[in-house]
Amino acid sequence: MPSADENKTYYENNDIQKSKSDAELITFTVPILPIEAELELEIRFSTSDDDVTTIPFKYLPRTRLQHSTTQDVSLFDRLLEFATNGDTISLLQPFVSQIAKHDVEGNTVFHVAAKNGQSFSLKLLLSVLPNSLKEEVINVQNNHGLTSLHCAIRAGDPDAVHYLMNHGAKINISDHHGNTVLHYLGDAYNESIFKEVLEPTRGQRFDINQLNSEGFAPIHVAVRRLKLSLIEMLLEAGALIDFLDTEKKRNALMHAIEMNDFETIQLLVERGSNTNIEDALGETSLSLAVKNVNYPVVGLLLDNGADPNRQNYKGICLADSEDSVVQNIINGDRPELPKKEGFNAPNDLAVSRSPLFGRSHPDQAPTEDSLRNRVVKRSREEIMNDAETLLEETDSITPRVTRVSISESDDEQPGPSTSTSRSQRRRSEWERNPKLSDSVCNLDYLTRIRVSKIFDDQCKWQTLAQKLDCDHMIELISICSAGDDSSPTMILLDQFEQLQDSSISRLRDGMSRMNEESAVKLIDSRYVY
Repeated sequence: MPSADENKTYYENNDIQKSKSDAELITFTVPILPIEAELELEIRFSTSDDDVTTIPFKYLPRTRLQHSTTQDVSLFDRLLEFATNGDTISLLQPFVSQIAKHDVEGNTVFHVAAKNGQSFSLKLLLSVLPNSLKEEVINVQNNHGLTSLHCAIRAGDPDAVHYLMNHGAKINISDHHGNTVLHYLGDAYNESIFKEVLEPTRGQRFDINQLNSEGFAPIHVAVRRLKLSLIEMLLEAGALIDFLDTEKKRNALMHAIEMNDFETIQLLVERGSNTNIEDALGETSLSLAVKNVNYPVVGLLLDNGADPNRQNYKGICLADSEDSVVQNIINGDRPELPKKEGFNAPNDLAVSRSPLFGRSHPDQAPTEDSLRNRVVKRSREEIMNDAETLLEETDSITPRVTRVSISESDDEQPGPSTSTSRSQRRRSEWERNPKLSDSVCNLDYLTRIRVSKIFDDQCKWQTLAQKLDCDHMIELISICSAGDDSSPTMILLDQFEQLQDSSISRLRDGMSRMNEESAVKLIDSRYVY
């Protein structure tokens, strides 16, 4: 058998770097060829012109293996970077190319984060998205025509709205029903969201009077949703006060009269709304008020320019009414506004409003005497008194399930309750039902804001995080809230909510162990869904 040294040759093929051969095995190396797929090849080598050997072989490109290995190394490097400096952004960097993708419903990761109230996740995703892609990706519409900003407003998350607006979310994009972000504000219950969208310094151009497919402008939607503060902000932002809807040709004042919302009626009248507009059916503000038997509003309209002698296209005017009460009002009589007997808790937690909204029910036929003096407005003091009475009566009958924390001002700073007996009553009820809506996701936004004001001060939130066994979150939350208006306590509550063993009772216990009694009282008097 010839020795290996005797069989050693140098091949004429330039692609071959070296070779070894023996009787049974030949090994050789070749450079990486510009071939992307598997390919059957032959290699030829010889010791002389007469001694030529051809060996077939299959070429397997190494590019696939190298790509996979490179990707794994990149992911591991990112993991090491996170382990070294705690930079969460490094974990998301490898997924930047995936951010623009969407699911079967057309939702991007921004839609999903906004829908689920994950403002912290949204902020991180926005931070890794290249600036060149932000405007395009953020304003992507899903299969229903919703952008991530639409979803954030529907979820009632002001932080998510803030982040999206800061990174270029557009206001004037309409869903498949013609609703822009301004229309969606009518379904929000947080003034912070109104301010974020309507802030004039944003510099966005949009049609504030744009009609949706139902023919309503944002101000019409706000009136029909009974959002007094939103109506005021829309007017300040340039909404036309007498802009007509397309179906009935009614202005905002006529919609407010139809809804029996005296506060909005009074606002629109004071802002100079036209009280003599006639709609497509020949109705005027006066005729609608009479149909609703809202005599105080009839008097208010007459005092602000409504003409009782103006005839509609049918030749009918208010002066022709046979109602003696109407005639007396025309002649100068003005009904007083008596107190309302009942009280229904308002749905709007961010804005203290009259509890009289939605009081017109077809199946509740009022008596003639009550119709003549229908209640349409009450003072703040009367509402407070009724709330106290309702709490006392309900507690004497059955444990209360839903509750609203009543305070003299929604803007007051968190602090001890002014009523010792009320605080004791609520605390004892909480102790009777400690599992009632104990999920942190049921902690209303207003309570979160007030709690945050307490724990943001002097970095108390860090101690609270330790009490909740969330020490590992402190550094990350500090980074995320640094140089931003974000509340670290709000971020802590959001992240604590994601833990499987999180609960409001556990949160309350942590506050109690810190001797933060004012925060504990806020938890006890929270709104329970």
